[in-house]
Amino acid sequence: MSFKCLLVICLSIGLTSEPFIDLFSSTGTCPVVWTSMVSGVDSLGISADGNYVSVGSIHSPIGGGPSGNGTVTMFASNSSRPIWTYATGFTLDGPVRVSMSENGAYLSTGGDVLRLRSLAVLGRASSLPLWTLNTPVYVNTSFVGFGAFATSAVSGDGEYVAVHELLPVHVGFQGGVLDSIAMFRRAGMVPLWFHNITHDVYPGPGPAPISLSYEGAYLATIDPDTGILYFFSQHDNQTLWTRTGSWLSVQISRTGDFVAAANGSSISIFGKDSNSTLLSTAFPTLHLGDFSRDGSTIALITGYPGTIDATLRLYDRLSGKELFSANPITADSYQQLSGLETASTSGDGSRTALVTLGGGLFVYDRSGGLICSARQGNVATTVAISGDGRFVITGGSQLTYMAVASPNQTLYILPIVAGTVVAVVAAFLIFRKRRLHRRVGSAQESLPTKPMDFESREKRTNLGGPHQLAL
Repeated sequence: MSFKCLLVICLSIGLTSEPFIDLFSSTGTCPVVWTSMVSGVDSLGISADGNYVSVGSIHSPIGGGPSGNGTVTMFASNSSRPIWTYATGFTLDGPVRVSMSENGAYLSTGGDVLRLRSLAVLGRASSLPLWTLNTPVYVNTSFVGFGAFATSAVSGDGEYVAVHELLPVHVGFQGGVLDSIAMFRRAGMVPLWFHNITHDVYPGPGPAPISLSYEGAYLATIDPDTGILYFFSQHDNQTLWTRTGSWLSVQISRTGDFVAAANGSSISIFGKDSNSTLLSTAFPTLHLGDFSRDGSTIALITGYPGTIDATLRLYDRLSGKELFSANPITADSYQQLSGLETASTSGDGSRTALVTLGGGLFVYDRSGGLICSARQGNVATTVAISGDGRFVITGGSQLTYMAVASPNQTLYILPIVAGTVVAVVAAFLIFRKRRLHRRVGSAQESLPTKPMDFESREKRTNLGGPHQLAL
């Protein structure tokens, strides 16, 4: 087989495989690195350098929407083929949450659990959990099974795991919930401490938001039943402070110095030393899109997500000023893209990725300039941008991994087609090897097989003749 034939075959295999990328972005489209048909994406994690992606996929949501398979999946940035997939055992309509360390080495899971397998801590290399934490399954007097909500967060350095579980309890004919917050070392499943609260209400409203600082020194979480915000240190189960209110979401900065918490109509910023409000802003309807890891930038979605009026608003935490607001959806594009859903900021807040319910992606810089945009799939419910702001992953009806690049950037040095370059190089090496073998074989056939033959040929080649050099 000729080298040309091998090259054509390898290029055909590579170009028809699932991963692909646009080499040039002359129209401002975010270049697609690869796509994967992972549907029902409920949560995403991406490493700071964008090299690893973790995905939580919901299993057949009862309320509608894209159906997944109730798994957590780990990907590398250079291939749409997963490194591994872990079956969570979550309920049909329960959320599947993932949290990943900044280097992508460790992740933890969470969700609405029906099986005994509740949440797991896993390493990047294998779907075999480092450890799991089981929760009991409550069965009421009508024999209806309810699972325990369990959420977790792994610290940025991967050394600590915080867990917030709503454990169903049943005493006589009375049901309730044990609200349990715990801090673990990642290296072992023995908790450093527990903080327990008992409620009379069952089942709980939903998974409890939880966030850890980079070294796990500080923990922020919300009691989903009472809406109280809790702030802990790593050392013990005594709260550093609490703040009452109907809080729904919380995120903590990388150092733990600042906490962003939001309810349905306002957001507040707190410091680690006090529950006094450092900054606050209010709208009729809002939710916290993201809080940059350096604590500099707050991304809000005002208005109801998915509607034409939903707007991205970016704030500077230090000054409290609005940096910009954006709603790229027009009356015409709304029919295809629907309204804004949620946002994700890079580690320093310099870039913000925004997705629409209809699969649209828009990436802005901190001053509101549009870097690039794209549309992937017909539903997008979640987005995550890498800490360095160079890559973004969207999920919903499918999973799409893209580069963040502006139109004035020409060639992108990225994995062009997974396996294609390797295949071409391999084909070239095979061709060279076969050619070398043929040359060696021909040379061996012309060589003498006996020493005397070699000697006689040498003598013959030194015989004088018309062109013999003069001595």
